[in-house]
Amino acid sequence: PISAIRGAVEDTLPMASPEEVGMSSERLQRVSALMQRNIDDDLLAGTVSLIARHGKVAHLEAQGFANQEAGVAMTADNLFTIMSMTKPIVSMALMMLHEDGLFLLDDPISKWLPEYASPEVVVQTGFRSQREPAARAITVRDVLTHTSGLRTRPGNVTLSNDERLVFEADGSRPTTVEEQLRRAAVIPLAFQPGEHWQYGSSTDYVAVLVEKISGIRLDRFLQQRLFDPLGMTDTQYNVPEDKVSRVSAVYRPDENGEIVLTDLKR
Repeated sequence: PISAIRGAVEDTLPMASPEEVGMSSERLQRVSALMQRNIDDDLLAGTVSLIARHGKVAHLEAQGFANQEAGVAMTADNLFTIMSMTKPIVSMALMMLHEDGLFLLDDPISKWLPEYASPEVVVQTGFRSQREPAARAITVRDVLTHTSGLRTRPGNVTLSNDERLVFEADGSRPTTVEEQLRRAAVIPLAFQPGEHWQYGSSTDYVAVLVEKISGIRLDRFLQQRLFDPLGMTDTQYNVPEDKVSRVSAVYRPDENGEIVLTDLKR
């Protein structure tokens, strides 16, 4: 999703001087200095920092650039691609369905994705690897906690010809995340469910489970159950046309740790 700081607070949290909420204006200047140092060192193109206390915003400052190459200054209402912070959002959505009593945490994901009813695990013995049946089912709890062993790419795992036909589907690209995960069911798990922690693709399964259990497309579910009720008017998957000009460019570090433009999101 894309999200912004300013739109999320202006209508709900009033501004106050730092001293009004028991903070120091002088020490809060260190936040500004730190952000500027990161910008000057080419670690960040621009920043928006916010500090609130006792329900009031004591510090809100935009620094640097929303698009460094074009010289577009950052503003407090710029929109940002929030990358992996999508994970807690969709995980919260799934837990809301749990609170609705629609599933148990130890339910197998094969209840909604039957392709995962009999998963296999790659076991390494010395220099050799072999497959064996998973000791137990992959559960909703596993995908929520990144302990599923699931992966959506074969990596160094060799697939059989039949498995590769399923995964590659004649070279066609999957049109939905659900289709991608159904194809990926032929890939053996990296480890037994629940035995290790591995950050990665588990949240893709969380997102699909939200859709399968709720019967509502993910972006619409989040809008209806999370974003609208919380007043998150600037958080969405698809940026409305009238907000496109507010989207900040996306940067990543290069081999020297300095930022390079990745995506303009225009």
